[in-house]
Amino acid sequence: MDYAIALALAIVPSWLLVRYFHERDLYPEPAGVIWGTFALGALTTIPVVIVALPMMQLLPQPESVVGTGFQFAFLYAAIPEEFFKLMVLLGYSLRRREFDEPMDGLVYGAVAAQGFAALENALYSFAVGPAMTIVRGFTAVPAHACMGIIMGYYVGRARFEPERRGALIFQGYILAMLIHGLYDAPLLTVNAVTTRFGGVPPEYETFTGTCTILALIVLIISVAFARALWKKAKHEQLHHPVPPALPEAVTVVHPASIASPPVLRNVTLASRPVLSTPASVLRVFLGVVFSIAGGAIMFACIHAFIDPDTDKRLYVNLGFMLVILGWTPLLIGLRLFRSGVRGLNVPHLPNGPPA
Repeated sequence: MDYAIALALAIVPSWLLVRYFHERDLYPEPAGVIWGTFALGALTTIPVVIVALPMMQLLPQPESVVGTGFQFAFLYAAIPEEFFKLMVLLGYSLRRREFDEPMDGLVYGAVAAQGFAALENALYSFAVGPAMTIVRGFTAVPAHACMGIIMGYYVGRARFEPERRGALIFQGYILAMLIHGLYDAPLLTVNAVTTRFGGVPPEYETFTGTCTILALIVLIISVAFARALWKKAKHEQLHHPVPPALPEAVTVVHPASIASPPVLRNVTLASRPVLSTPASVLRVFLGVVFSIAGGAIMFACIHAFIDPDTDKRLYVNLGFMLVILGWTPLLIGLRLFRSGVRGLNVPHLPNGPPA
């Protein structure tokens, strides 16, 4: 039962973040390409393991716990993980004709990262249980999203700046890899301490506490950086939109067409700011709560159904729980979440009602 709940806690947050980034895009990408990117992002765990495991066997481990933390953070995690996520963007997402504006790079980057984070978190859930999965849901999962946004921003720019394509892609990879490594290094240093000593000795308590704080600082910085890049790309969307049809619109050539065959786009005469409303934020929050709770109960009921030790007389009760306490809250949560995110996208007049 614990494993079922842990699995739900591992997968649902990444799933919701994919939905969030998809809906926050003013001109959402096709679901097939989104989930294809997500699946390929999850599959990158395979080449990462293939590359990292032999290095772990061949390379000597540093004597210091700090050296061990940095070695694991960069050589076995940040460098291969960000590289293979980049391969998903370049080999799949970037080649889709739907990739028609710089914002798409951020969306696909975040989605590929969430595919990896979902599978990684699921593996952690089986290894350490629900408690660590919850912690990672609030730390590692958003951290992966930030790295994906950062790398995706530069990939998106590279798509429409062919003269700087190589430099921009390299810059995006290096930034994402450095932030990833700097976030992981303090945490893996703490892990090296607990592995070496079978726990945290009293003389290491201040040191490990400082390492944890440093990791949180890097996470906060990465969130701020990713948010700034997202706002920058969103600002470009608002001033150079790509809608199917808008009132008070004039037909022009979209800037993206400079790097691709000319495509006529509609843009508004006056772009309007997008403002967050308390009601939309509340719907997003309630959507997350309902979705995670419903998903956890669903996974627990399904686990009970397939468990041979479950008394068959309980199947009817489990069915009611699955539908009433699991499936129904999950659907309500997804509905609230989607409605809230869409509400965040509604343009507002500077001094008036929503447009």
